[in-house]
Amino acid sequence: MSEPKFTLGPWRWTVPGYDHVQLETEHESEEYPDMNPILCSEVCKSCAKSWEDGKLTQEQIDNGPCTTPNKWNRALIAASPELYQALEKARDYIQHSFDHSRDQDVECQGAQKIIGVINSALARARGEKEGRL
Repeated sequence: MSEPKFTLGPWRWTVPGYDHVQLETEHESEEYPDMNPILCSEVCKSCAKSWEDGKLTQEQIDNGPCTTPNKWNRALIAASPELYQALEKARDYIQHSFDHSRDQDVECQGAQKIIGVINSALARARGEKEGRL
């Protein structure tokens, strides 16, 4: 298994201007020493105009139908590095339990299937596999 090449977490969302939101990391970067952007998303023209006019509400930002990731997608995206690490730890624990089991019963066979699903998900996160699990 290869090491992930994605930007390490933690990640956080910022709103550096009225026209975009940005996902950033706390890790230093030679290219961007002050910001460390990972992803930038434009705010739709309607939200940008509301922002300029001082009328953009937090509810519009969080739940708006525009191209800006909503509150729930922003939370999931920002949690991705921690979710990846948690999945690796869960896989390692399940594998260790399976390796040290005295009998290879149905429960242990189920554990091997779960490990396969976890490995597929981790490979997708590393960009080594496409499609659905």
